[in-house]
Amino acid sequence: MRQAEEISKDIWKLAKQEISCACPFFAPLLEKIEILGQNERKNYGLDGFRMWYEPFELLNIYQEQGRKKINRMLLHSLFHLLYLHLAEKKREETRWNLACDLVAEYTIDCLKLPYLTGEMQEQRKEIYQNFWKEGEGKTAGQIYESLNQYSETEIENWERIFASDSHELWRKLN
Repeated sequence: MRQAEEISKDIWKLAKQEISCACPFFAPLLEKIEILGQNERKNYGLDGFRMWYEPFELLNIYQEQGRKKINRMLLHSLFHLLYLHLAEKKREETRWNLACDLVAEYTIDCLKLPYLTGEMQEQRKEIYQNFWKEGEGKTAGQIYESLNQYSETEIENWERIFASDSHELWRKLN
């Protein structure tokens, strides 16, 4: 168990370094985020400036999907912080979580850093076109409102595609 925690910490440290090198403006924020292993967790998630994760789960993700997936996970959480998704007054939770995840993932893909986060999947491009025009910025609140025009089936499918982290710790902040 102890070894899994140590290796996991090294994986997060590498992700922080890679992101800081590619995007130096993130370095100060990355320094502030404390990353803590917790065996009871299934998904990783933020509660402000602490990110919780399960060490064995992280090792599995790293082994199966590689460092780019870990970088993407960390960036996903950074964008939730930067866009203040954690502080937003609650709306219908499922749609709000999807709206936040869409905005975070869209922003990552707009960075166009495939060496850091992997290539944008064609399926994602098609979904993004439902919400964004070329070069357009939208908030999670705007995306949330747009979700009303889509079926439950589409929304459930998009949740499977875009969900990355747990938002359960956000509830404790509001």
